[in-house]
Order: sequence, then structure tokens, then C-alpha cells
Amino acid sequence: MTLFGGVQAVGIVCSLVKAKLIAIWIGPIGVGLFGIFNSVLDMLSQATQLNFRQSAVRDVAAASCTEVPRVAGAVRWWAKRLGVFGAAVMLVLSPLWSLISFGHCDYWWAFASLSVAMAAMSLSAGEQVLLQGTGLLRTLGKVSIWGVVMATVLIIPLFYFLRVRSIVPAIVATSIASLVAFMLVSPVKSAKLPRRESVAIGKGFLRLGLFMTVASLASTGASYAFLSYLNVTASTEITGLYQAGYTLVVKYVGLIFTALAMEYYPRLAQLNSRPGAAALVVSHQITLLMWVMVPVIVGFVVLDQFIIRLLYSEDFMQCLPLVTIGIGGAVFRAVSYCMAYVIIARGDGVIYVVTEIASAAIGLALNILCYRLWGLMGLGISYVVWYAVYLAMVWSVCHWRYRMRFTFESLGAFLICTVVCASAIVIKMLY
Repeated sequence: MTLFGGVQAVGIVCSLVKAKLIAIWIGPIGVGLFGIFNSVLDMLSQATQLNFRQSAVRDVAAASCTEVPRVAGAVRWWAKRLGVFGAAVMLVLSPLWSLISFGHCDYWWAFASLSVAMAAMSLSAGEQVLLQGTGLLRTLGKVSIWGVVMATVLIIPLFYFLRVRSIVPAIVATSIASLVAFMLVSPVKSAKLPRRESVAIGKGFLRLGLFMTVASLASTGASYAFLSYLNVTASTEITGLYQAGYTLVVKYVGLIFTALAMEYYPRLAQLNSRPGAAALVVSHQITLLMWVMVPVIVGFVVLDQFIIRLLYSEDFMQCLPLVTIGIGGAVFRAVSYCMAYVIIARGDGVIYVVTEIASAAIGLALNILCYRLWGLMGLGISYVVWYAVYLAMVWSVCHWRYRMRFTFESLGAFLICTVVCASAIVIKMLY
């Protein structure tokens, strides 16, 4: 958690530096272009890479020492092909992206140039899979930091000298810097496999990745649907307040989960055929997360006004009830996160898609209902109820489908965390 929390902290600092320099040297048009190009790049990479960055970790982690070079060879084989495929799609559809984003085709060359970034991102993802799956986490952390810092150093002179023309070169340079860092350091050896064997090995993680992509698109679609509903029925200002509160409650707290998943997911994948051992790993993870979440949530509740003023401004204080109540949902989210990874580690793609689509539908319905009843405060209540329901769903899958039994220690930690955090929220709301 310390290692990858630090990596993400460095990444956030570098992102803030880039955003600040773009705002100073290029202005609002630079921020807008940066957002548009990155949004298209992220969306297309997610669609064309089939989420193999997550799904392939399971195969690498579960492989024996003698099998790792073969699996590594298949991962790199697919990373190259998916990268070429994504680059080709970006290149062919560049006039369409320009038309959709700007209303004309004048920026087709910019989107065409991003095809280089598409290929580099796919190759980098393959190296990340191998380092995470083989447990070389310290190396992965170092390489990630070097890539981010090197990219930041490279793009600063681009911003200064090229100004608005630097946006696309900066995005491409960032992806290439990350790839170079991985290629120079990665110690994982791979075997050269015939095409048929690479395809056979890759079928498993690509199938799971396809299911994960569908689930991710369902979640993104539900989020977009609610933002559109809020923008139409309320106002753009209310939509902005919700987005600010949601970012505080979900994304910043989620950094803890992401940091822990780097080690937790491969370890769980190694034990997918041993339910008892896997249940013990999940129980330990739940216990750890609960003791981490208690000070985080209580501190968040105590300092909620200060945090909003620090990260946003006084104008965003209207989202305070959403933040104060919604942070309580992090307790249920933490436990459900631990159990949801069991489904992925098992490679149970159909069940994962069903639970995620059901969760997205329930979350959308709760958001609309609670907003109509209680406004922005209702969206905080909705978040808590949503993840409580989601926790019940994934617990049912682990309990009934996988026959997993969790320890009393993890249950006790969950109950203590729930009571302490609920008490903090009630006291703050009454105060």
C-alpha cells in the first residue's frame, strides 16, 4: 500500500504540474484539447485492448515457474497485435473523431498521430502485466515512477516552446517515455512461441477481458446516463457539484484500493483452486482495509469542509452533505472490492458481467430516486445504499457459488468500522 500509494502520489503531483503549466502557458484551449484527446485515447484503448491489462495478470500469477516464459511470450505477442489493431483503428477513424469532437475534420492529423500512443500504451500494458503477475512489485513501482517523471521532464519544454501545438506531441511523448522505462528495466524473460500456441494461451485472458470490458462499459454508460439526467432535469451547476462530490468520495478514496490490488489480485489468482486458502486471503484483506478505512473516513468526515475548500472552492460547499454521508459508503465498497476480485481471479466472466450490470442498474435507479427525494444529500444516501446492496450481491456469489467462509476477525473488523464511521457521520450531521 505504501509502495503503490507513493507511486500514485507521484503521478498525481506530475499531473497537477502538467495541468498547471498548460493553464499558464496555453490557457483554457490547451486544457480543453488535452481533455478531448485523452478521452478518445482512453476510450479507444479500453475498447481495443479488451482489458487484458487486468485479465492477463491472473494467467501469469497462476503459472508455475517453468510456465511463466511461455505465458509471458503469449502476453507480449498479444500486446503487439492489440497495439497495432488499436493504432489502425485510431488512424482509420481519425477524420470521424475530429468530426465528432470539433464539428469538422481539420484535426484528423492530431488523432492520426495518437495512433503511436495507442501502440505504445498496449506494449506498456503487457510489461505491467508481467511485472505484477510475477510479483516484481518493487520493480513495477520504480519503473512507473521513472516513466511518469521522465515524461513530465520531456513535455515541459514542449509546452513552453510549442504552446498549443504541443498537446498531441506531449501525449505521444508521455506514452513513449513509459514504454521506454518498461523496456529498459523489465527482467521477465519470455519464450518465442508459434502463433497457434500464443493464440491458445491468449484465448482465456482475452475472453475474461472481454467480459470485464462489457462490465466497464455498463458502469460508464450508467454514469453517463445519470449525468445527462441531472443536466437536463436540474442544471449544469448541479451536475458539476455532483461530479465534484463524487470525485472526492469515489476516486480519491479509491487510490487506497488500487494500491492494495497490485499485490492482492495476483496472490488471489494463485489460490483460485483452493477456496479455503483464498477465503483466508480475502479475510485478511478485509481486516487490513477496515483498519485503514477507520481513520481515513473519520478524518474525512471531520475535515470535509476544509477538503472541499482546499481542492475546490467555497462555491462547492453545496455538495457537503453528499460528501459527508457518501463517504460512509466506502466501508461497504472496501469489503465488496475484496470479494469482487474473487470472481475475477476465478475467471468467472459471465457472473462478473451479471453482477456489474445489475450493480450499474441499481446505482442508476437509486441515484434518480434519492435525488428526487432529498436532492444532493440524497445522492450521498444513494451511494451508501448502492454499495451495501452490491456487497450483499458479491457476498452471495462467494458464499453460495464458491463455498467460501470468511473469518470472524474480518467480520468483527467490518462491524467495528461500520459503527465508528456511522457514528462519526451522524454526530457531524447533527452538529
